[in-house]
Amino acid sequence: MSKRSGMVTKVLSVVTAMAILAGCSGGSKSGDKPAGEQPQTQNPAPAPAKKNLDVTIAMWSPPNNFSPINTDSSYGYFAVEAMFDTLVKVNDKIDFVPKLAEKWDVSKDFTTFTFHLNPKAKWHDGKPVTAKDVVYTFNLIANKETVTNRGATINLIKGTDAGGKADGPVEGVKALDEKTVQFVAKKAVDPLAFLEKVGANIYILPEHVLGAVAPKDLTTHAFFQEPKVGSGPFKFVKYASGQYIEYARNEEYYLGAPKLERLFIRIMQANTAVAALEKGEVDMTAGAGIGEIPIQDWDKVQTLSNMNALTFVTKGYQYMDFNHTRDYFKDPKVRQAFFYGINRKLIVDNLLKGTGVVLESPYTPIYKYVNTNLKPRGFDANQAKKLLTEAGWDFNRELALIVPIGNKVREQSADIIMANLQQVGVKVKIEKMDFPTLQARRGKGDYDMSLIGWSDILDPDVSSQYRTDAVYNNGKYSRPKVDELLDQGATTAEFQARKKIYDELQEIWYNDPNVVYLYSPNALTAVSKRMENVKMSAMGLLWNIHEWDVKQ
Repeated sequence: MSKRSGMVTKVLSVVTAMAILAGCSGGSKSGDKPAGEQPQTQNPAPAPAKKNLDVTIAMWSPPNNFSPINTDSSYGYFAVEAMFDTLVKVNDKIDFVPKLAEKWDVSKDFTTFTFHLNPKAKWHDGKPVTAKDVVYTFNLIANKETVTNRGATINLIKGTDAGGKADGPVEGVKALDEKTVQFVAKKAVDPLAFLEKVGANIYILPEHVLGAVAPKDLTTHAFFQEPKVGSGPFKFVKYASGQYIEYARNEEYYLGAPKLERLFIRIMQANTAVAALEKGEVDMTAGAGIGEIPIQDWDKVQTLSNMNALTFVTKGYQYMDFNHTRDYFKDPKVRQAFFYGINRKLIVDNLLKGTGVVLESPYTPIYKYVNTNLKPRGFDANQAKKLLTEAGWDFNRELALIVPIGNKVREQSADIIMANLQQVGVKVKIEKMDFPTLQARRGKGDYDMSLIGWSDILDPDVSSQYRTDAVYNNGKYSRPKVDELLDQGATTAEFQARKKIYDELQEIWYNDPNVVYLYSPNALTAVSKRMENVKMSAMGLLWNIHEWDVKQ
């Protein structure tokens, strides 16, 4: 199996036309001037205004460093993405497209993945990007002395443990030649999962710059404060701490020099974003989670004449879980009743202003594994009461719904949930608390229901949430058949066979609910109308930044 993608080079031609002004003789002989008239001097046509090729993106918090293998948040990785590249990227259609790797091959048994690097790929200092750089990066992450948060991303490679660490060079990573690198997985892997985890989530580092640095010293190394040598479309210029990051165009970028000259990531408070957008001080916001327009400002942003307000589906979602150790939640009809007894569409329409979707499973519409055969369940108070009565529900019982503070939409959704459930006869009280306290309560099983959110990679394996005794399975949901299917899904490589497994899982959760899936909020951002070719992706804003342009 192979995937090849050719690159299209766009050539911009600028044609300048000169206007020739012709004078009239007024009937005199050629060269004669009327008495008293001074010779006229032609004024040259004014030069066209130069396009402003500087673009500013607003982001709500600063990065703590620029380490592609250990920055602490999505804020850091957003800053990294402008100047470092991965092997592949996910585009706006949720397809994998070439970056450092111009093509790749997958063995028939789904265990061996071979990436062919773009022959034009260079580091910002002019050195070529080679397979040795790729091998160096993965060995660095796997080194037990390296502090990194990328370990779990590479733990499917042969020779690594569950944390992505190895005792020496990683057995499953090898440079076949200067521009070819081969990965061998521990077992058969869904190619989409491998491309996402290994191909799209590991930024390659320059061995010739960092190879002599002891892994244990990397966290304090100056390179990760001022990364002057990357492989991406923009070069690091400077970081004004807590204020802005400045980048300059990489003229030698292997996919073609970016149209933009300079890029600024401006650190600012979300509540000042609308004014900055309206004044044209920033051209766009960074998008989901890190530069998202506050929902209370969304109506205003949509009225700005200089901005396009954009919303798109993400992979994150909100849900209400049950404490399955409580006897009164044992009957599936009780949990089914809560799906009918909560007006989830009202939450999306009123609190999210329509910028979201109601869910029936943990997979939002961008996932290729959504079971589209599941019938959507709308608000139906009568059906909820009927199911509760059939299950013998004690309508005098009062339930505690614990809610973390901070996410205002989630906090407000708790009030709607309480009112809806009281409408069907279920008494509910809301307890709000900070997130650490909520997690401690959930960990101890000291609750009835809780509101929580989740966002993960596009791979459909949700074992960490819903498998028996999984680390995030605070509700203690446990079904042998679910565990069996989750294990099968994690070890099945062929897409259609794998989708059949996850379709069955979703059918089980539909009839025997593990949680109540509430909604997936869309990402809310704004892009200046002067910008061209900015294509939003649920996996990131910057995937095609080298193609961005501005209008005259």
